[in-house]
Amino acid sequence: MPETKLILLGVLPRAEPLGAKVKQVNTLIKKLNNDKNVFFLDMWSAYESADGHIKTELFGSDKLHPNARGYEVWQQTMEPLLNKLLQ
Repeated sequence: MPETKLILLGVLPRAEPLGAKVKQVNTLIKKLNNDKNVFFLDMWSAYESADGHIKTELFGSDKLHPNARGYEVWQQTMEPLLNKLLQ
């Protein structure tokens, strides 16, 4: 399936001590991007405020899974890339 396109989503932010490891994973995943058939999408930035804090209002009580608003942000973050790939 040579026309297949893969979207690699960066892992959402986590509080320390896991935050640094998640950033490392995202750095590794990003290296797989080739803008031809493999596309990396940074999700971390959409869930982080300008001052570098996690937008906790986008997560459920477990602080891991997005809540309804968090999934809206997910969709808004993915939409430009999906539109590009569908053209």
